[in-house]
Order: sequence, then C-alpha cells, then structure tokens
Amino acid sequence: MACVLSPGISLADSTASHTGLEMTVSVDGTDYTYTYSELAELSQDVVEPEGSTTLAILRTGSITIPSTLQLSWQELKYDPDPYINFVGAFSNLTGSAQDFSFSISTAVSPLSASLIGGSTVITLADGEEDGSAEIKNTAGKPGYSASLDGVPALDLLDPFSAQVTFLGQVAVATDQAGLPGPTIPAGAVNVNIGIEHRFNLTGRDSATFNSTFLVAVPEPGSALLLGFGALSLALVRRKSL
Repeated sequence: MACVLSPGISLADSTASHTGLEMTVSVDGTDYTYTYSELAELSQDVVEPEGSTTLAILRTGSITIPSTLQLSWQELKYDPDPYINFVGAFSNLTGSAQDFSFSISTAVSPLSASLIGGSTVITLADGEEDGSAEIKNTAGKPGYSASLDGVPALDLLDPFSAQVTFLGQVAVATDQAGLPGPTIPAGAVNVNIGIEHRFNLTGRDSATFNSTFLVAVPEPGSALLLGFGALSLALVRRKSL
C-alpha cells in the first residue's frame, strides 16, 4: 500500500490568498483533495488576523481515511515568510507495517539565490501497547527530503530507524543541517519549496513529526561570496581544460 499526503502548509507568496491553498491525500491511486475552507471546517480553531489575506492559523484538526491512516495537526500556519513548519501526528490504522510518505509544499516568491536549513524530530509511539513498534527508511529513500522547485536540496535521516522494545517506551529519531541560520548555500527558487517524509511504520502505531525547512535570501556579503565561489569553480575548470 502506498500513501502520499501533500498538505500545503505555509503560504510564502505575499501577493496570494490563503484561500487558494489545498491539501491532497492520495491512497492507492485515489486522490482526496481538501480546499482551505474544508480544512478550516476540520479544524477546531481558525485565526485570520484582521486586514491580512496571506496569514491564517488552523489549530487542532485531522483527516482520516478509514481503516488506513490518520493525519492530524496541532497547527497549520499560512504565513508570508519562506518557511515550512509541520507539527502533527501520523497513524497507521492497518494491522501491518506499511510504506507511507507525505509531502508539504508552499508557493514562494522567486529568489535568485538562497540559503537553506532544515530539521526534523520524529517520535515513535507504541499505539498497540504490545511493547513493539518501529519506524524506518523505505525503499532506500531519506526520511526527510527538502526541495526547491521540486528538486531535492537537503536530505536528512538517511538512513534512520527508531524502535520501541518494551511497554511505555518512546523512541526518537532526529537530524538537522544548516541551522541555526539557514547557512547552506543553494540555488535559485522560482515556484515552491517543500518537505517530503518517506517511512515504513508498523501496524496500529503512530509517530509525531516536528519538521522545518527554512529558506532565506543571502546577505549581500554572502551573495558576493557565492559569486566568487562560482567564478573560482569556473576558473579552475577552465584551467583543467
């Protein structure tokens, strides 16, 4: 069973409206798409600051595909800053280990160069209370992959595995790069940024995710250094020829 979750969680284009955002859940080739209005109805609390069309906060909600999965959130933020932060839980409602993935994306205003950084903390819980649970990589993919315009730019949790081996235990997998900052030089971004989580989770168990991807415009000095780096690379390559 393959599952892909694609929630658009943070709006980074200050000229757009949060009402155009949506979440799509795909299970075995079937897509379930939720508009902003539908997500708001699924949330217990919705905050839309007065006078703002680009900022909204949806608190405490969930989507359930019966007998398959549940994705819940503590808070979904639609924010004009170029970052993604997802805090929520994923539950495997089937009776056996399955491969899952969910991706989070947001539109951004174009940047000619960028600095990036990311982090993730995954906490595994023994939902069946049988003293056994595991979450790990699937199909040789990183547990966390951040992208610029759909192209992978930062991989974390590669590889990773967290296991619960006795009742009452929780297990944690964590990784980060380019933080505090962001500090990792990256290329241009024109359309969107995103995070994708891929993992194998044992049946009737759950995991909470706290994942962040930050994108920033380099300071003038940093941009100049990036330019010199590209120039040096070109000169070295020319000399080697």
